[in-house]
Amino acid sequence: MHGEGAHVALTLEHDDYATRYLALPLCFGHLRSTEPRKFTLAVHSEAPVAVEVVPVDAGLLGAAVIALVVAQGERTPVLTNRFTQQPLLVLYFLKDDAGLVVVAENPCANESVQLEFDASEHTVNYTSSRSARGLLLSTDVLPPRSRMLVTVLSADLTKKYHKLGYGISANVLSPEELSFAQGAGGLHLPSLVDLDELALLHEPQPMERDSSSAPSLVAPAGNPQPQLSVELLSGILNRLQPQPPP
Repeated sequence: MHGEGAHVALTLEHDDYATRYLALPLCFGHLRSTEPRKFTLAVHSEAPVAVEVVPVDAGLLGAAVIALVVAQGERTPVLTNRFTQQPLLVLYFLKDDAGLVVVAENPCANESVQLEFDASEHTVNYTSSRSARGLLLSTDVLPPRSRMLVTVLSADLTKKYHKLGYGISANVLSPEELSFAQGAGGLHLPSLVDLDELALLHEPQPMERDSSSAPSLVAPAGNPQPQLSVELLSGILNRLQPQPPP
């Protein structure tokens, strides 16, 4: 998502055992580009360090972005229970000059929530991670106790003028409405299937028991990626903000 020229400098802690970190350069404006990503990583250490490029699937990338936005984004309750005042749907917004990331959270134990995010009328010269056809409108159903990366809107840096505006509507689904949506294939519109290998980027992910904690980052079965500590990963991701050049 971040614009060209962004850079990060940070100190990584280590212990007496092998410590692994995963650095994820985020550049959603080039999400569907066929050209390889270009970035520079410099590591300075008094001890031997092994650095390698590893493949990361879209599900792990989505979990990392969710962790970043939940940690640093603006938290906005959208739906609340009128009797208990407990949140039924919470949105997190993380915005900078390069765009906007939106994460939705359904903390309900047994309710599914439908969210419509519409940036089609008031947004100019932005691209969406949800659609290769330029659609800026999406409707999603979040199952109980889940979080979802709703969309990433990236500024088209080839254009000089940018405008960003959006509308939101949400409601708790009855069992009948949920059943109808499942039968009609309308849990996610546009369909996540259309995103091919990027579908996992926007799939709802289960929350941990503590709703304030970041989602677990566990490599899929059969994937040789190492098991990664979410605390270590969050430490890196929380610093992935553009910094002025030295």
